[in-house]
Amino acid sequence: MANALFLIALTSIWLMLLYHMFLTLGGYLYSNWLESDPERFRCDLRTDWPTVTILIPAHNEEIVIDATLKAMVRLNYPKDRLEVIVINDNSSDRTGEIVDGYAAKFPFVKALHTFPPDGGKGKSHALNKALELAGGELIAVYDADNTPEPDALKHLVNA
Repeated sequence: MANALFLIALTSIWLMLLYHMFLTLGGYLYSNWLESDPERFRCDLRTDWPTVTILIPAHNEEIVIDATLKAMVRLNYPKDRLEVIVINDNSSDRTGEIVDGYAAKFPFVKALHTFPPDGGKGKSHALNKALELAGGELIAVYDADNTPEPDALKHLVNA
């Protein structure tokens, strides 16, 4: 019985390894296909960019929120078509102060602070509160520890 379980486990492991090798090869080939024609996903040709609201829920994210907001400021997207709402969800650290600093410097960054009894009820509750204020045609959600590449939003909107 033990030998049969061992063989089943060993076979499962090898099947998973082969599956992941297949996925890796597919990703590599797809990447080469994208790089073969640089104009395929060129974003700068578009002139009618939709308004986009980025929602960022943050609860005690003092360590990472500065890097995330720096990445949002560096996004290669028309700032007059961009709205970033950071939901400071009842944080007990300096998250709110950092978000307020960016909101004071950049008009497209908005801070939404939640406090009890509404605050601290979780990510979905925080996102629903911010969704009521969102004015964009499209909504994107980033976690507080995401640092997207400058063209990431353009690629998302184009897709």
